[in-house]
Amino acid sequence: MATSQSPGKSKDPDEAAQQTTARSSPKPTAESDAKLLSALRHELETSRGRLTIERRKELATKLLEHSHGDDTFFTRLSKRMQDAGVHVPSITVEYRDLRVDTEALVGAASVSTVASVPLGFIKRLLCLHRGQESRPLRILNGLQGKLVPGRLTLLLGPPSCGKSSFMRALTSRLIPAQGKVSGDIRYNGFKLDEFNVLRSSAYVDQIDNHNPNLTVRETLDFAHACQVGLHGASFNLPAELAAHHIALRQSQPAVSGNSGYDNGNNGIGNGQNGDQTYNGGTGINSGSSNTNSNGHSHVCSSQPSNPQVLKALRHSRNERTLLEQAAPDDEFEALLRQAWGTQVKVDIVMALFGLSHCAETLVGDQIVRGISGGERKRLTAAEILVGSSSVVMMDEMSTGLDSATLFTVIRWLSQAAKALQMTIVASLLQPPPEVFGLFDDVILMTEGRVLYHGPVKDVVDHFRTLGLECPERKDVPSFLLEITTPTGQREFAGQELRARFNLPPLGQEDGGLVAASRTGSAAVPPPRSGVAADATTNASTTASGGGGGDASNRGVSRSLKLRPKSMLVSVEEMEQAFWTQNPHGRKMASELREQPLQPLSPHPAPPLVPKGSRFALGPAEAVAAATRRQMTLVMRDKVLLKGRIMQVIVLGLLTGSLFYNQGVSLIASRTMFGACFMSTLFMSFGGFPQLPVTMELKKVWFKHRAAGFYPAYAQGMAMALSQLPLSTLESIIFSLIMYFMVNFYRQPGYFFTFMLIMATCSMSVSSLFRYMACLCPNMVVANAAVGFVFVFLILTSGFAIVHKSIPPWMIWAYWISPQGYALRALVVNEMVSPKWQDVPAPPGMSAGLSLGDAALMSFDFYRERKWIWIGVGFLIGSFIVLTYTSIISLAFQQPEVPTAQIPDPEDLQKARHRAEERHAKLVQEEAVTAAEAAVIEVRPPSAGALPMKKLQKLPQEVGRNKHSREEGASVGSNPPGMVVSPSLAALQDFNEISSSLPFTPITLVFQDLKYWVPNPAYSRRAAKAAAKAAAEANQAGIDTHARTSAAAAAGAGATAGKTDIEMAPNKLPATAGATTGATAGGDGGVPMAARERLQLLSGITGYNEPGVLLALMGGSGAGKTTLMDVIAGRKTIGEIGGTITVNGHQADPRAWSRVMGYVEQFDIHSPGQTVEEALQFSARLRLPRSLSDSQVRAYVEEVLEIVDLLPLMGALVGSPGASGLSVEARKRLTIAVELVANPSCIFLDEPTSGLDARAAAIVMRAVRNVACNGRTVMVTIHQPSIEIFESFDDLLLIQRGGLTTYFGPLGRHSTDLIAYFMAVPGTPTLPAGFNPATWMLEVTGGSMATVLNRVDVDWPAHYAASELAVKNNARAQALVDEGFKTARALEVGSRYAMPFGTQVRVLLRKFNLAYWRAPGYNFMRVGMTLVTSFIYAAVYWGEGKVPNPATIANVQNVMGIMFASSNFLGMINLMSVMPVVGYERVVFYRERGASMYNPFAYGAAIALVEMPYLLIQALIFVPIIYFMIGFDPLPEQFFYYIIVFFETIAFYTIFGQTLVYITPAQTIAQVVGGGFNFLFNVFNGFIITYPDMPSGWRWMNRAVPPTWILYGLGISQLGNDDGELIYGGTSMPVNEFMKERFGYRYDMRWWVVLILLAYVLVLRVGSILALKYWNFLRR
Repeated sequence: MATSQSPGKSKDPDEAAQQTTARSSPKPTAESDAKLLSALRHELETSRGRLTIERRKELATKLLEHSHGDDTFFTRLSKRMQDAGVHVPSITVEYRDLRVDTEALVGAASVSTVASVPLGFIKRLLCLHRGQESRPLRILNGLQGKLVPGRLTLLLGPPSCGKSSFMRALTSRLIPAQGKVSGDIRYNGFKLDEFNVLRSSAYVDQIDNHNPNLTVRETLDFAHACQVGLHGASFNLPAELAAHHIALRQSQPAVSGNSGYDNGNNGIGNGQNGDQTYNGGTGINSGSSNTNSNGHSHVCSSQPSNPQVLKALRHSRNERTLLEQAAPDDEFEALLRQAWGTQVKVDIVMALFGLSHCAETLVGDQIVRGISGGERKRLTAAEILVGSSSVVMMDEMSTGLDSATLFTVIRWLSQAAKALQMTIVASLLQPPPEVFGLFDDVILMTEGRVLYHGPVKDVVDHFRTLGLECPERKDVPSFLLEITTPTGQREFAGQELRARFNLPPLGQEDGGLVAASRTGSAAVPPPRSGVAADATTNASTTASGGGGGDASNRGVSRSLKLRPKSMLVSVEEMEQAFWTQNPHGRKMASELREQPLQPLSPHPAPPLVPKGSRFALGPAEAVAAATRRQMTLVMRDKVLLKGRIMQVIVLGLLTGSLFYNQGVSLIASRTMFGACFMSTLFMSFGGFPQLPVTMELKKVWFKHRAAGFYPAYAQGMAMALSQLPLSTLESIIFSLIMYFMVNFYRQPGYFFTFMLIMATCSMSVSSLFRYMACLCPNMVVANAAVGFVFVFLILTSGFAIVHKSIPPWMIWAYWISPQGYALRALVVNEMVSPKWQDVPAPPGMSAGLSLGDAALMSFDFYRERKWIWIGVGFLIGSFIVLTYTSIISLAFQQPEVPTAQIPDPEDLQKARHRAEERHAKLVQEEAVTAAEAAVIEVRPPSAGALPMKKLQKLPQEVGRNKHSREEGASVGSNPPGMVVSPSLAALQDFNEISSSLPFTPITLVFQDLKYWVPNPAYSRRAAKAAAKAAAEANQAGIDTHARTSAAAAAGAGATAGKTDIEMAPNKLPATAGATTGATAGGDGGVPMAARERLQLLSGITGYNEPGVLLALMGGSGAGKTTLMDVIAGRKTIGEIGGTITVNGHQADPRAWSRVMGYVEQFDIHSPGQTVEEALQFSARLRLPRSLSDSQVRAYVEEVLEIVDLLPLMGALVGSPGASGLSVEARKRLTIAVELVANPSCIFLDEPTSGLDARAAAIVMRAVRNVACNGRTVMVTIHQPSIEIFESFDDLLLIQRGGLTTYFGPLGRHSTDLIAYFMAVPGTPTLPAGFNPATWMLEVTGGSMATVLNRVDVDWPAHYAASELAVKNNARAQALVDEGFKTARALEVGSRYAMPFGTQVRVLLRKFNLAYWRAPGYNFMRVGMTLVTSFIYAAVYWGEGKVPNPATIANVQNVMGIMFASSNFLGMINLMSVMPVVGYERVVFYRERGASMYNPFAYGAAIALVEMPYLLIQALIFVPIIYFMIGFDPLPEQFFYYIIVFFETIAFYTIFGQTLVYITPAQTIAQVVGGGFNFLFNVFNGFIITYPDMPSGWRWMNRAVPPTWILYGLGISQLGNDDGELIYGGTSMPVNEFMKERFGYRYDMRWWVVLILLAYVLVLRVGSILALKYWNFLRR
C-alpha cells in the first residue's frame, strides 16, 4: 500500500527500509490479502441478512450505549482499531498561494434595471465597459496551510471574509460564477485533477435544500445509498478486524511477546496526539489518534498481518468459515459486523444529531408542515455525514441550534474525526465557550487573509503578543472576531498598544462606557486588577465631576461613539506576525515550503476512492434509486395529484358535455376537429405543473450533483419515468369521458388508439416542459419561455391556421410540433373510420370522396391511416429526445449565484458625512434642551400614562430603576450618555437609537395564557376508544375503592368507613381532570390520535415593563415563538385563553398592531428594494404623519448606522441564496425594518440566528438601547453567549407544552437565576467558565445534555409552588390594576399611520422600483411579445386580407390569429406574473400584520405599476402584426384593436395575480390557471361557435372574458366586411356569416370594451378582498 511522505521530519533508516520492503513486496501476496479481505467481506454481507428498520434502530441503540463520557461509540471504535493496528484511510489537505478572484459590481451597478441591462450589453459589445461599474475583487489572498486528519478545525471570520469560498475551493465546489481559483491544492500530495475530490470530500452548504415530501429517514437513506453504494464502503473495518483475529490466532506462538500492531511504525498515538504537526499538541484531544509523530496520518489501509502469516493461513484453512475462525471479542464487535457499511449508520447519525424522534416526519417547507428549522439544519449536515467522505467542510452549520444541541453535535464530530481520521473544518457563527473548547485548531480569517491557524489553546496568547488582550468573562470567539475591526482593537488593546497610539486607559474610552457598565450591570466581574479598578475609579470620578447634567459632556460622549475607521494592528501585520513570529505558523510555513507531501504512486491507493470511480452506485442502481425517490415524491404531493385528477374529471365532463353527441355532417366535422384540438390542448396544459416541480427539484439536484451522489442521467430518467404513470392515468380518465360523450366512433381499436395518442401526447409535452425547466435559470424565465414555445407549437399545429396556409419559411414548425402530430393522429383516427368513410361527400365537392375525406381536405389534413402511427412514433421519439436534452442540461447547467458587489466609496462617504452632520445637530439640540429634559421612570407603570410624549432621558436613571430591585444598588454615579447594560465590546461601535421620536411606553401583562390548536392526527375512532378505556379505568378504580372501603369498614368500624367513603369523591375528579387535560392537549396517557386539540401553552403568566429587556428561552418545541405570536396577535388558527393587557387595558388589535414591532424568525423582504429603500418604506408608512420625509430619511440613516448596514444601504435585498444580501445582512435588515417604525413594544424572534458573534453583539446592543429608551422588549434567543445572555434583565423560561419553568430577574452574573435552581437539591453547580444559559437548559431538560445531567424534578410544578411565582402573579395583577387607574387605553386615530393617498404613493414607488429592477421579468415578457409578434406575422403573412369570394379557411385563419395571439400572449403574462406576486404575497402577510397599509392601496399600486409595461407590450405587438398580416388599415379599427388587446393582457395579468392570492401555493395557482384557460378556450366561441353550443352551455360562453376578447377583435376586422363567402356549396356575406356562425354583431364593439374593463375592475377588487380576508399563512 502507498503511504505519503511525512512532512514533519525526515524518515529514519528503519522506517525507510520498511517502506521500501512494503513497496517491493510481491504483488501476488497483496492480491491474496485483498482476496482474503474480499472473502471476509462477502461472508459478513451474507451473514448479515436484510435489516428491517426495527433491527436498524436496535443495532444503533446498542452500539451507542455507554456508561460514561469516556466510553462512547467512537472511543470504543478507536481503541479497537488501535489494538488491531488498523489504519483508517485518511487525507491531508495542503494549499499554497490559494487565491480566489472575481469581478465585483460597484454601488448602483450591482442593481440591474430595465435600462442598465441593454446598456451594459451594448457597452460590452462595443468594449465601452468602464472601471467605475465593476472592479476586480480578491476574495482569498494567497492563503497557505495544511489540514491534517484526526483534528477538528474551527473556521472563524466576520461576514464576507471568504470562509465559504475557502471551503468551496478546497473541496473543488467553487463554480466559475463564484470566483476563479488559482494556487496549489493537494490531497495527500496529489493535485485536484489527479484525485477523486468529489467523492473524497464533502461540503455542507449554508442553505438547507431538501425535498419537502420525503421523511428525514428517507432523505438520509437515499444520501447513504448514493455516497456509500448498495454494498457498503470500500474500507470494511469488521473485515480488517476479523483478518487480524484470524492471523493472531493462527500465529499465536509467533506473535506472542511481539509489540504486534502498536509498534510505533504504524503511527498510533497515545491518546494525546504526541507533537502533532505544527500544533505541538493541544492537550484537548482524548482517545486514540491514528497519526504519526507529526500528525500526518498514513493514507494506506492496514495490512491484516504480515504476509507470511496470511499465506500460511490461506494454505492451511480448515473447513470452518472465515468468520467462525475470527469470532468477535465482545458484543460491540459482533454488533459492528452487522452494522458496518449498512444503513445502520443512518440511525447512528440520526441519534447523534438528535433527529431520531423525527425520523418518520416529513422534512417540509413553507407550505408542507415538517421538522423545525434547527432540525432541518442538522439534517443538512447529517445528509453528508452518513457518507464516507474523509474530508468534510461544514459552512455555518449552527444556525437555529441551541447551545446544548450544538455542543452535542460538535463533540460527536470531534470524536469521529479522531476515531475515523477525518479531516473536518466547520465554520460557526456564535460558538459558545464550551463548544469552542471542543475544537483542536482554529483558523481566523478576515478580508481573505488568515490571521491565525493553530491550536485553540494558544490563540489568546498569540494575540496577546500583538497587544490585544481578552478579558475575563469574554467569549474567546467573540474576542477573535472583534479584534478584526477598528473598534474591537481599541476595546481590547493592552497597555502597551494604548500607549503607542495615545489611547485613553482601558475603561475611559467612550466616556467610561465599558467600565461603568461593568460596575453597574449583571455582566460585570469584580475588579481583578489595577487596570479594572482604575477604570472604575476613573468612571466614577468623571461622573461625579460632571454633575450628570453637563450638556457639553454628553455631546462629547455622543461624538466619540462614531465608529473609528483605522486599525491599530493592520490585517497585513497580523497575518505577517503569525507566519513569522508564531511557532505554529513558522513550522507550518517551513513544512509547506521545504517538506511538501509527495505521492508515492501514480494513483491514490485503495481503499481511497479511485480517480475513475465517479459514483458509488452503478448506472442501473442509480436510476433505480432516483426513480424510487421520485415516485415517492410524486405520490406524496397529494394536493397536486388530487387537484390534477379532479381537474381531468371536471374539465373532461365539461368539455364532453359541450361537444356532446356530435353527428355526421360537414358542419359537424369542424366541431369534431375542435374536440380533437381541445383534447390535445388539455393534455398539453397538463404539463404546466412540471415547471414549478422541476424548478424545486433542481435546487436539490445541484446540491446532490456537487456531492457526487448520482449522475445526471439518473435524475433525468427518474423525472421522466415517474411521470409516465400519471400521464397514463390522466389519459385513461380523460379518454373514457371525452370519447364516448363526444360520440367518436365506438369500436375498441379506435378507442384504444385515441387513448394511446392522448398518453403519448401528455408524455411528450410534459417532457418538453421539463426540459424548459431544466434549461431556464429561474421560474420567471421558464414561465415566459414555456409560454412562447407553447404558443409557437400550438399555433403551428394545423388548427389555428390550416396546413396549406402556413408560409413556406415557417412550415418547419408544423413538422416539429408535438401537438400537430397528436392532432393529425386524432382526426385521421376518427375520419378514416367507417362512420365517416361510408357517407359520401356533399354535392359540389369532388366526386367519389367520402365525407371523412372531404372534411379532412377542408382543413388540409392528410387522409392516410399511416399518419396515426407516424404521430405516435414522433411523440414517443420526442419524449426520448427531450428527456436526453434534459439530462444534458442537468449535467452542465450551473445554479444562479449572487453577484459579488462592493459599496461605492463615494456614496458611502456621503452617507457618513450626513451621519456626522446629523450627530452634530443632535448634540446641539441636547445642549439646548438638557436642563428641561424629561426623565422616564421605567419601573413604575405610571409611565404608561404619558402617551405620545416626546421623551428624552438620562440613561443612568433608567439603569437605576432597572437594577434597584435586583441589588438595591444605586448606579446614579454613572457618567452621562451611557447605556447601563452589560459590557459587550462590539456593542460599543455605534451611537444609541434616537430618543427624540414620540412613542407611548407600554406595560405588557399576560395572565394564564393558553393556546390550543386542532390536532391534525385526530381520529374519532381513536377518541371513542380512548374514552371507552378511560371509562373502564374509572369504573375499575371505583370498584377497587369500594372493595377497599368495605374491607376497611369491616376491620376498623363504621366511622373509618364513612371517612373513607367521603374521601373517595375527592379522588375521582383527579382522574377526570387528567382525562380532560389530555383531551385538551396534555399528555395524560391519551393517544395522540384521540386528542381533538393540542395545548401548546399552558397557563403562562408574565409581564414586561418599559426599559426592561426580557429573554424568552426554552428548548426546541417549547413554544417560544408560539407564545410571542399569541401575545403579538399573529396567530391565524387555534384558540387562545387567558388575558393580555396593555397599560392595564385589554389589548385592542387595531391599536396594538400600530405600537408593536415584530421581528420574525424568517427574513421576508421584497427582493427588488435596496436596503435603504426597504427601511424608508417601513418608516414612512409606520411613523407619524407629522414627521417630514427628510426627518424620516435622517432616522433611517441613524438606524442603518446602528445595525451596521450603512455600507450596504445601496445593495439590492435580492432572494435568499440566489442574489442580494448575505444571510447575516438579511437578518440585520429584518431587525432594522422594525426599528425604523419606532415601536413602543418590540418582539424579536431569534434575532441573532444566522449572525456571527460580532454581528449578534451589534444587534443586541441596538436591542439593548431600544429598551433603555423606555421601550418594552421581548426576545427569544437560541444560543446566546455569556455576554448576550447576561445583557437581559429578566428571563422567562418555558418547557415543551408551554409550561413556565422560571420567570424572574437574572441578577449580576446570573446570580438570581443560579440561586433559584441551586436551591433544588441535586442540581449540579455551574462549572467555571460555563455558559449559564447552557447550564440552565441542561439541568431543566430543555435541551440535550452535554456535560451535565438533567435534574429529575418537575420544574414547572416547582415554579408554580414557589414564592417567586406568587410574587410574579401579584406583581402582574398590580401592574394591571395600577395601569387601569393611571393610564388610558391605547388609541389611534385610524388603523394606519398614513392616509390612503400616501399609502398608494409609497407603495407605487416601491413596486415601480421593484419592476424597474426586474429586467428578467419585464424583458422576458416584452421580449417574448416582440419575438411572438414577428412569428405571428411570418405565419399569417397577408392572411388578414380576406379575399372575395372567401372560404371558411380564410375566416378560420383570421379568427385563429386573434384566438392564438390574445389567448397565448395572455397566458405568458398570467404565468410570468405568478412567481413575482407569489413572493410579494408572503411579504404582504408580514406587512399586513404590522398595519402598514390598506389592502386596497396595495391592490391599486400593484395594478397601476403594471400598466406602463402592458402598454409597451400592446404598442409593440399590435403595430407589427396588424400591418404585416394585412388587417383593415382604417385608424379606428387599428386603435380599437390596440385598446382591446391592452385590456386583454391586463385581464390575464390581473387574473394571474388573483389566482396567486386565492390559492395556497404557486404550483396550485398554475394548475388552476391552466384549468381556467382550458375552460376559456372551450367556451370562448372559437373551437365550437356560440350557435353550435348546447343551449345549456351558452351562458358560459357569455360568462368567460375571452369570449368578449375574441368578439371585439373578430368583429373589428370581419364584422363590417360585406364580401362574399362560399361554404358547403352556398354563399353569403362575410358579416352575415359572422353573425350566423359566431353570433357577432358589429354594433356591439364598444360595449365589448366596457365589458372587458368591468371584468378587469371586478377581478382587481376581488383579488384585494381575497388578500384582505384569506390568509394561507398558517400560524
